[in-house]
Amino acid sequence: LVAAAPDFECAHAPEANILCFRYRPDLVGETRLAPVELDALQARIRAAVVASGSHYLVEARLSGAGWLRVALMNPATEIEDLERLLAALRAAAGV
Repeated sequence: LVAAAPDFECAHAPEANILCFRYRPDLVGETRLAPVELDALQARIRAAVVASGSHYLVEARLSGAGWLRVALMNPATEIEDLERLLAALRAAAGV
């Protein structure tokens, strides 16, 4: 789902239940974000989503860059739950 979204990128192909990814609105827009801007965006949208109580993600640093990290633990997780997560992240970014 994340890999298919034009405005998200995966740090790697998941091998288990953990995925590091980040929101990249600049991949579909005209303006490119600097690395420091991308890091700040990830921190801001993560904080907003976690504060809302709708989802829980943690921050990860990979090769010096900021990423979002999700661990899927509940076997009842459905694709709709993940679609809501991506929508919440977009909404937190103001998209």
